[in-house]
Amino acid sequence: MTKLERLLRRDGLFIGAHRGYSERYPENTLLAVQEGIALGVDLVEVDVYLSRDGVPVIAHDNHLERCSNGTGNIHNYTLKELKQLDFGIHRGIVYEGLHLPTLEQFLSYMRDYPDVLIDIDFKVYDYTLDTVKAALPLIEQMGMMDRCVFNCVDCDIVSYLTERVGRRVIGAPHDYPWQVNFHPGPKGTLSELWGICIPYNMLDDTHVQICHDHDITVICTPADTPEQVARAMHYQTTLPLCNDPRAYLRAAGRL
Repeated sequence: MTKLERLLRRDGLFIGAHRGYSERYPENTLLAVQEGIALGVDLVEVDVYLSRDGVPVIAHDNHLERCSNGTGNIHNYTLKELKQLDFGIHRGIVYEGLHLPTLEQFLSYMRDYPDVLIDIDFKVYDYTLDTVKAALPLIEQMGMMDRCVFNCVDCDIVSYLTERVGRRVIGAPHDYPWQVNFHPGPKGTLSELWGICIPYNMLDDTHVQICHDHDITVICTPADTPEQVARAMHYQTTLPLCNDPRAYLRAAGRL
């Protein structure tokens, strides 16, 4: 049984690095990914957008201001233009010169760590479907599909992913009314979800019960402090996504 098969069967605890080791290093950079893996996580979560010339790139925000020295939207820049921006300086001079990776660069890097799974989060913006259609063939061509789970908060993208990938995916319908966009029932979009990513402040009996009622895996973020780790463990969270994975790794006896 592969590690992905074990995860999909909820066979054990899988600790994830959310945007890499993003508490300490510039998020979604290869440095943050590298340092998360060095801690011993089971999975790395990254976020994907599309450049103006159609290249999938790794970044959490469509807007460039928070995580780079650029302005405007990622999808308005070509890859060459994006590569001229600094995605490290906002976290301090020591990180100056870091660049956003392309999805291909990230996947190439991950080849050296075959035991680490990947969570690809497709962010919702005007070109989400185009991003998915560019990313999935690349993942297939690089032979990485059996390492990946997929995530989106948009129910139409969830439906597309489920059909295209051939397995249920991760959603986060807390961003929308639970019973409106993610419909219950055997043909509803809740049935297409393998997991729901619940924000820590919504990790409670009500939301966990919704997951259990629909045979959906409990995922939570963040799970960084001892209090957050204790609650996530209380609810038997299969996949905690941690900005700083150290507390969860310690609680699990792995650090």
